Amino acid sequence: MQVGKTRRCKNGYKSNLSLGTLILVLCSFSISGQYAKSSWSFLVRTELNYGANIYRSSEFPEFAESFSEYYDGGFAWGAGLEAQYAVKPQWLLGIGLRYQNRSEFGNLENYIFPQQIDPYYGFVSGQSSDPSIIRARKSEQRDHYLEIPVRAQYVFDARSSDWYAAAGLKPALLISRSNHLYSEGAWFPAESSWNKPPDPIFQLFAQSSFGYRWLWGHELKQILELGLSLQTAVIPYDAFASFKVYSWSLGLELSYGFGGP
Repeated sequence: MQVGKTRRCKNGYKSNLSLGTLILVLCSFSISGQYAKSSWSFLVRTELNYGANIYRSSEFPEFAESFSEYYDGGFAWGAGLEAQYAVKPQWLLGIGLRYQNRSEFGNLENYIFPQQIDPYYGFVSGQSSDPSIIRARKSEQRDHYLEIPVRAQYVFDARSSDWYAAAGLKPALLISRSNHLYSEGAWFPAESSWNKPPDPIFQLFAQSSFGYRWLWGHELKQILELGLSLQTAVIPYDAFASFKVYSWSLGLELSYGFGGP
């Protein structure tokens, strides 16, 4: 009688131990599987572009065109965080927060100032007879933006390294602007710098990119992306009077992150 009871206790202990081990194994596989196959991925995305501003005016198109020729383009760079959600294995929707720095340079050495307005021909341009009176020779402007990029990305094979294509919109807010002006001449040689926090200026950019996506890891998938990026302003900002400014840039985007299905 006692021997039978002992055997039943041992069998019960073994069965409970086996059941607990099985539950722990199943839970660990479930947790790791859910984490490894999460629909979310998170990236740090950086950009290095070259771009310029294009001036447009319906009232003074010639003057706006001369501004576009006067200002030279400059480098633009940005960095920020982005979260992506896999709607389908090959389709990702992303939203992020990014800082963007854009620069613009001007050279007045060969610039011809509009001197008067003709009622029939518009602007009549001429140049000062004394070149030593010309004021600004070189100028530099840097704009600092806060952007919220929203984009859709298509990966040709989301389960392995492959090519990707993306397109989306970037609402951007101009938060500050820095200027540097260098003037030379016989009368007023000078150099000055100042920061002008402008009134909040809103712009909307359209962005498209194409590149390659490296994917590795099992427990935690890691992502590395490198591609070409093009962005253009859909909604410009008002420079002054009736002049609109459209910004564009072309360059590279580099991203690193983890997660995903």
